[in-house]
Amino acid sequence: MYAIISIRKMLPKMGQWTLLRRGKKIAFLIILYGCNDSIVDKNSPTGYMNNVFEVIQKNSIRRDSINFPKLKEEIFTEVDKVRTIKECHTIVKSLLKKLGDNHSLFLEKEEFKTWHTNKSKDDNSSPITFSGELLNEKIGYLRLNEFMYGDAKSIGRYADSLQKLIKSLDKKETKGWIIDLRYDAGGNCWPMLAGLGPLLEEGRLGYFIDANKQKHSYYYCNGAAGINTQAKIEIKEPYRLINKHPPIAVLTGHGTASSGEVVVISFCGNLNTKSFGEETYGLSSSNAPFILLDSSVIFLTSAYDADRNGKIYGRKIIPDSIVENPFDINRNNDLVIDAAKKWIIGFKKMKN
Repeated sequence: MYAIISIRKMLPKMGQWTLLRRGKKIAFLIILYGCNDSIVDKNSPTGYMNNVFEVIQKNSIRRDSINFPKLKEEIFTEVDKVRTIKECHTIVKSLLKKLGDNHSLFLEKEEFKTWHTNKSKDDNSSPITFSGELLNEKIGYLRLNEFMYGDAKSIGRYADSLQKLIKSLDKKETKGWIIDLRYDAGGNCWPMLAGLGPLLEEGRLGYFIDANKQKHSYYYCNGAAGINTQAKIEIKEPYRLINKHPPIAVLTGHGTASSGEVVVISFCGNLNTKSFGEETYGLSSSNAPFILLDSSVIFLTSAYDADRNGKIYGRKIIPDSIVENPFDINRNNDLVIDAAKKWIIGFKKMKN
């Protein structure tokens, strides 16, 4: 059983998101925590773009390094050529690229609606983008892919199912755990964090540091994952491991991005944890969604991710142990998994 705060009810408020566009895929990380609205002429392209600049100048983590007078002159030269707000969308996309954060994004109204709406009435249709098994060495293995859904049903089922998977793999003889995030290109971080809760040290997991240098801490505690003092998702009957503080290997790679990187950072400082693999994609920053006058959305990079010890990222994350794993159809073994298993087995031997 689980309960979750309605995403739809929170949409009028400002939020924290992380995105990644990979081909046709868009990954989001949502972390809501504030709000701000500006009133402008809804029928004026100039007013619309003034509102866009107001959002950027106030919230972008790049705001202090941008020459706004020059940028505005360049952008409004294009605005003068259009007659409708709809025509401004292409200009907004161009503007976000010029910010240089490599993360900000613009979504049309329907694109955003698709993300946070699951029209299916069948609970079993909600996507489960993870898998797991108990390896021969009696090591629990979890592989998380991106999770790009924002509706309450999908989020709740994901988190609840992930904890149930962990419970099914957790035996008295389980030696340790491998969390494979090499394929986690992003998505909603809250069900990931809540689902992995049994493997996390309860309490503060890290911070989101905004453009004003304000810290917003996020946490996992007793089935709930949230930010500051607000729970975003709560599993009613959270699972707890049979063996406390097991060795946990976190696997990273170039495909680990956005909220996938938030999960990596959440294990930094976790007891008995070590990361293996290659550096991550490099989107360890967070984006805030600003709903514009026509219900389109700007996802603006407005915060850096930091671990529980205050170390700020905002760039690629380097694992503790670098292990390259080039693709080879003639090789069956995975070098990164092999390194993780060896460490876990050795760790248990040292404890005996």
